[in-house]
Amino acid sequence: MDLHKIEKILYKEKPNYLIVQGDTNTALAGCLAASIYNRKYLIDHKMNPRFKTVIIDEAQDMMTQNLLGSIDACMYGGLESGNWWVFCDKNNQAAVFGKFEETAFSRLKKLGENYLLYKNLRNTRQISDETIMLTRPKICPHVEIDGAVPVQTIFYKDNNEQASKLKNTLLKLMKDQVRPSEITVLSPLKNEEGCATLLSSQLKNSALNHKNRLILLNPLLSKNITSLENSTSTIFFCSISAFKGLEKDFIVITDIDNLSKEWWRSVLYVGMSRARVG
Repeated sequence: MDLHKIEKILYKEKPNYLIVQGDTNTALAGCLAASIYNRKYLIDHKMNPRFKTVIIDEAQDMMTQNLLGSIDACMYGGLESGNWWVFCDKNNQAAVFGKFEETAFSRLKKLGENYLLYKNLRNTRQISDETIMLTRPKICPHVEIDGAVPVQTIFYKDNNEQASKLKNTLLKLMKDQVRPSEITVLSPLKNEEGCATLLSSQLKNSALNHKNRLILLNPLLSKNITSLENSTSTIFFCSISAFKGLEKDFIVITDIDNLSKEWWRSVLYVGMSRARVG
């Protein structure tokens, strides 16, 4: 999402609050636009343009000294005496965007109290166990949710075979009474490079035929993200990095070809941990 477009909306609507739903880049653009708007508004009204409280989630995607400098400058008391919360997963997700600076993290640790969130409240034991086996995370949160759906691994020889198996997997899920709104297809690749795009191009009208119903297979974009939870006739697909912070009952992950490198394991960890049921 474009920073300047968000800024124009803020000046037109003059909201008291801003909630941004999307990937890390979209959320950061929203925060920066809100900060610019807030500072200009306060300066225009001869008020001190500082925040009383700052809360950052998914901080491992933007943990840099530059970011900390910006926060320090716009918060009452700065980082040393200000009121702030930072949530991050430096062990299992920091490699996805490659913007984690250990020096910045060490600086924060010295300035605040540190807590370990040790419970996994999203995934079932089956999902958690399979994720740990495949991605070898450094920290494994405790899981208390028992599930009934096993994690299935499907192998393929080439892209066309993968597309065919993806189609069969989606049709089987719907046959098992899983609604399209409960399914998302994720890939470590960009939308245009992934298996779901290939399958969509092979389907007539980019749609699966399920019990004489056409189920669209469409990319998840900022303009249709509001349809993610309630669409009855569309299965969305997108990159794993764009889906960070979101979740779905059923996640189908494609295009996994290499687990020997940390980036691939980190991005697979993110993708698998989006699933609530299977």
